[in-house]
Amino acid sequence: MEADTSHCSQIVEEPQKNKSPQILIVDDAFIDLELLTYILTRGGYRVRALSNGEMALTSVAINPPEVILLDVKMPGMDGYEVCRRLKLNKQSSSIPVIFISALDGFDDRVEGFRAGGTDYITKPFQPAEVLARVETHLKLRHIQEKLEAQNSRLQQEIAERREAEAALREARDNLEKLVEKRTAELIHKNRQLIEEIEERKKVEDQLRSSEEKYRCIYESIQDIYYEIGFDGIIQEISPSVERITKYTRDAFIGKSVYEIYAYPEQREEFLKEIMKKETVTDHEVTMKDRDGKLVTVSLSSRLVFDEKGHPLKILGSLRDITTRKIAEEALRASEEKYRSVVDNIGIGIALISPNMEIITQNNQMKKWFPDVDVSKKPICYKTFNDPPRGHVCSYCPTYKTFRDGQVHESVTDTPAGQETIHYRIISSPVRDRDGNIIAAIEMVEDITERRRAKKDLEKREKELREKTRNLEELNTALKVLLRQREADKDELEERTMSNVKHLVLPYIEKLKKSNLDAKDEAYVGIVESNLKDIVSSFSQRLSSQYMTFTPKELQVANLIKEGQTTKDIAELLNTSPGTVDFHRHNIRKKLNLKNKRANLRSYLLTLS
Repeated sequence: MEADTSHCSQIVEEPQKNKSPQILIVDDAFIDLELLTYILTRGGYRVRALSNGEMALTSVAINPPEVILLDVKMPGMDGYEVCRRLKLNKQSSSIPVIFISALDGFDDRVEGFRAGGTDYITKPFQPAEVLARVETHLKLRHIQEKLEAQNSRLQQEIAERREAEAALREARDNLEKLVEKRTAELIHKNRQLIEEIEERKKVEDQLRSSEEKYRCIYESIQDIYYEIGFDGIIQEISPSVERITKYTRDAFIGKSVYEIYAYPEQREEFLKEIMKKETVTDHEVTMKDRDGKLVTVSLSSRLVFDEKGHPLKILGSLRDITTRKIAEEALRASEEKYRSVVDNIGIGIALISPNMEIITQNNQMKKWFPDVDVSKKPICYKTFNDPPRGHVCSYCPTYKTFRDGQVHESVTDTPAGQETIHYRIISSPVRDRDGNIIAAIEMVEDITERRRAKKDLEKREKELREKTRNLEELNTALKVLLRQREADKDELEERTMSNVKHLVLPYIEKLKKSNLDAKDEAYVGIVESNLKDIVSSFSQRLSSQYMTFTPKELQVANLIKEGQTTKDIAELLNTSPGTVDFHRHNIRKKLNLKNKRANLRSYLLTLS
């Protein structure tokens, strides 16, 4: 430790001359503050020493130092936070901050540099290192200040140079006007000289050759060149005018330009504009061709003045843009048609940017969201929700489209005050020529009522199914009751007929065979007739052959006629299928139905 102190004394005994930069030291350790103050003071620097970050921020705001030595570990606000706040302040952001710490880990240095530090000094201090690092960063800051000053001077020079270039351009424009003026004078004088001086024949030939070359160009160009006097008389026009108007060039020379304007007021508008600007570009007018057909042309013209500054003539060119105008009109009509379709369908359509900004929307979207102003580039998930959301919706198909470039669809639950609206959204990507996604089209359909109707329908279907099930159960019960009633009725009929057959008719037959007088025989006949009338209502469906059936055989025969199978009959009569087959055999035998292929049910039906 003593060796380090002597080394410190040796280093600081030679203070830097002619420099007194101000250094701010911030450290909560008093010993470190004293040592660093001693080293830097002996090194020729002015030193301010403070013990915490808050005081340091206040001190820098009042009087910024040239370098700051900042301890990392301090109570309250640590060195990293102090550095971050310094870098956020424009006044102190450029001051070099050298961290001082006993920590020498890689992560600590990275954290310091991320906070905005420029260097690191580790404890224990080496005076030579401290002075060297401070001096280095002072030099770097002085160099930076010089560069900033030099950059400022360069910016000033650039501004001055631009002003000079603007003045030069103005002078050049004035020169061109002067050259044009002088050229007109020289051409006139040159023609006189050519006529008068034979010795300039060679120059004349060269001029003629040059003129021929430009004449060839002049006559073959598609655009029409013209010269028109300020009085409106056409002085010169290129032969290509015939292609557009079907008039020859000679037909135009000396003619008033008003004669070829379809709408003379356009000429007046053109004159006002060229008198105001002296140069006109892409000015559209309508001409008439030889057949009276309208031709749309684009004029680019320049006003020429005489030597006294009076308007002399107009030079320019025109281009036939009829085809382009037709195409533009067709495109405009097509756009209007599709815009009308888009604006009048019941589906909302919106164009969304990759930043989730609403670029444009159709009328349906405006009806749903009348307060949306697309000129302010509102964010969709904030605008289309009430209350606004603070982030992209989890179900958002547009966000998915921007991520993978595919078409996505989802159904939303969008809060709208006290209720929830359900939208079906389909998102499709919009790409530029290079295939990059530049926007997404959202097609939005309000399916709230459809969902409500679907829920109502499902509820009613459920109720209907429940009622149907109840009706089916009731119907089954009714069928059982009706079947039982029919069975009881048939059984009563069979029992009545059987009783009459076995208990009454035999005695009537005995009475008839006994020695009855005529009167008693008549009474017996009446009784027999009345009994037959009584049982005729039960046996009207049966032939006389049925009278030989037993009650059980009558039951089986009736069930066979109803189409019941042997198994069904056995279940209904609570007997075995073998017993039913036995009764079937007896019925066939009593009906004398010997052909086994004959259908018993069909035969019984014929007896009804």
